[in-house]
Amino acid sequence: MKYTNEKQLDQITDSILESLPHGSGINGEWLCETKEDSLVFSNDYSAMSNGYYCHTIRFWIVIPLINGSIQFDKWELSSDAEEQEETPIESSFEGESCGCLFDIDSYLEDTFAEYFDELKKYILVVDLNERGQFSAHVENKIIDSLIVFEYSTDEDDNDLVLDGFIKWYLDYESITKHLQDVRILGFSEYIESVRP
Repeated sequence: MKYTNEKQLDQITDSILESLPHGSGINGEWLCETKEDSLVFSNDYSAMSNGYYCHTIRFWIVIPLINGSIQFDKWELSSDAEEQEETPIESSFEGESCGCLFDIDSYLEDTFAEYFDELKKYILVVDLNERGQFSAHVENKIIDSLIVFEYSTDEDDNDLVLDGFIKWYLDYESITKHLQDVRILGFSEYIESVRP
């Protein structure tokens, strides 16, 4: 996902913070730190044993920033506090492991793989289609306030049909290719459907 300035990156980050998975053990508050080459989101996972919370483990989701683009397809999960230069949260559990953390990495990997797969999907939303006039925008499927592209027959410099990029105004597969070519969408991102 492309961004053009720090303000837009902050808006995208805020939208991601509001949409990240919460519940089912991911019970803390989502935080984000913007670094020079990545976005680092962090939260806590509350593990249970015999119906009671026994561990709290801190984890981080690291998303690279490369050439003005958020690389959602290259995200990584980390539970290494030293790697993220933070102090580990003290666990309330003492003694040997009770087994509650068994396969937690797989659980979190699966949860966020599903989230980031959905985050790569966009919807073409038709705003106006009558009497020869047409306008539409492309928004993120999960974060509908995240509009990445708008076009209209009223704008001579932004008419994708007249410019030859698409054959008709609802040709979302060709629009996807055009937005990938101009780096508005990453090559793993795409328009999934049309909302009339």
